[in-house]
Amino acid sequence: MIIYINVIIQEALSTKSSEIFNEQISELKKGENYKKIFELIFHDFFRVNAVRYILAGIDKGEPFAIILNPSSEWSKGYEFLDIQALPKDAG
Repeated sequence: MIIYINVIIQEALSTKSSEIFNEQISELKKGENYKKIFELIFHDFFRVNAVRYILAGIDKGEPFAIILNPSSEWSKGYEFLDIQALPKDAG
């Protein structure tokens, strides 16, 4: 019983947190420099702006590995269009 209630509270908090984050992102998108701000948010959350990383895993039973260049280099060929938070299922 306690675990079930805890899971419901965690899911409710996760949902509310993602809603607040997405509302703030929507407000940022009204400004002129929001793509640059998205880039800074990405750097801060994921910290991939200084070194190269290897991302490895398994997708549909097949192993993969890719090299992620520092995100500060991404702006030379790409731009951030959006950032979205999704609630995490408790468990």
